[in-house]
Amino acid sequence: MAELTQARLKELINYDPTTGIFTWRVTRGRVNRGEAAGCKQGNDQYMHCCIRIDSVNYKAHRLAFLYMHSYMPPLIDHKDGDTLNNRIENLRQATQSQNLANCKCSKNNASGFKSVWFHKGDKRWMSQIMARGHKIYLGSFLTPEEAHEAYKRAALTYFGEFARFE
Repeated sequence: MAELTQARLKELINYDPTTGIFTWRVTRGRVNRGEAAGCKQGNDQYMHCCIRIDSVNYKAHRLAFLYMHSYMPPLIDHKDGDTLNNRIENLRQATQSQNLANCKCSKNNASGFKSVWFHKGDKRWMSQIMARGHKIYLGSFLTPEEAHEAYKRAALTYFGEFARFE
């Protein structure tokens, strides 16, 4: 099976970079020209839009990047964390580490702050960051807010524009 090219994509689909919406250029099978392309797939943790082209399913954010930049990088990050927001200004090429740095705080996090937890034995709030493949201990603190501030400083240092604090 041939790799999808920008030319083939543009032959089949229109993409509006300001809205992130795809529409069909052609009538094929069960889809009609002008109809919205794609459907939502995934779960509570990761929902995305998927579009089937030439018997292959593609994530819409990957197609948006191909449509606008003529290539699909290995990993694409949604700046705002909304995996259904496929406006081109919301998409950027990223490494695995950068993409993980931009993840939101886990729903199971009891402290309410990313990378902050309470150590029962020490009765203090702890913070750490995962950077360059290593866990880096940021210290223990009297309040979760202090631990969170330590995380924010470290995230800006290690991740720059990819740092997410909530």
